[in-house]
Amino acid sequence: MFNEGRSKMTTKHLKIDDSVIDQGDPMAIIAPLWQSVNTYGSKIEYEKGLEQFSYPQRLIFAMMWFIAEFFNGGFYQFYTNATGIVWEDAIDGFELIGII
Repeated sequence: MFNEGRSKMTTKHLKIDDSVIDQGDPMAIIAPLWQSVNTYGSKIEYEKGLEQFSYPQRLIFAMMWFIAEFFNGGFYQFYTNATGIVWEDAIDGFELIGII
């Protein structure tokens, strides 16, 4: 059978507090989003996946996607790939931290 030997997925709740933030690792803050947010579907699916997360998590997630796509292929890659769906959140995040 296909699932033989595989472990079942379980829900994991992470507490994002000052000790996590002080580590300076954005991946620790957005790790849960990678499994829950669909950047390859519709805008509705994207928004639905984000409902359980905070606004700052949403912005960091989008900025990380922008950075990954931009440094792999520039603006063209970011805006033409499915992950370009995060563009508004990425802009909001970069504005919030004063980059743009």
